[in-house]
Amino acid sequence: MTTLTPTEIAELDLTTPFSLLCAAEREKLRDRLSVVEIPAGKYFIKEGTPGTEMYFIVKGSVKVCSFHNDKEVILAILRQGEVVGDIALLCGGPRVADVVALTACRLLKCTKEDFEAHLLEFGGLALAMLKNLARRVRSASSRISDLALYDVSSRVARILFEMSVPSEYDGAPAHVLHDPPTHQALASMIGSSREAVTRALKELERTKHLVIEEGQIFVFSLPL
Repeated sequence: MTTLTPTEIAELDLTTPFSLLCAAEREKLRDRLSVVEIPAGKYFIKEGTPGTEMYFIVKGSVKVCSFHNDKEVILAILRQGEVVGDIALLCGGPRVADVVALTACRLLKCTKEDFEAHLLEFGGLALAMLKNLARRVRSASSRISDLALYDVSSRVARILFEMSVPSEYDGAPAHVLHDPPTHQALASMIGSSREAVTRALKELERTKHLVIEEGQIFVFSLPL
């Protein structure tokens, strides 16, 4: 049995993949999972190790990254409701990246055995994960195209928009990103430098494509 609070359960049920499951499947899945607390800065998935479990993020954020010649490449930053570690579990091969907790995290661990047992009883999780994987493949494809087609300012704006959620700013429609990545992290995600990202953010503010305010970024539009 898990030990999530009623508030955590309610919040988790609003996120994908849980929101795509019927109530009976959500309850059964939660009963198969175990709560794991991860402190900030800890690498809890290491590249090259067996993929024997995946994690649902209840609280906090994690960074998926890889290193080559001491240079870090950030593949994704994942937050509440997202799944991490699922690719190696599904493929049966070793992990292809490291995962480190950016903040103190509360996760739900699903072992390969429990995942396979759940799929024998319910089909909703498989469909939800297919949709999640399709979204991530589309994001990765877009990222590759961006490298060839757009300048740094456009790539920064597009990655911020991708990570944000619909909101408002002074009564006008906008997308907001809470606790945005550092300039260095953004640089690692779009294949640029920290200095270039800093200049791009200033230019995007000057041209009123976004506003940075109180630790949040509000995106209004993307550069052409």
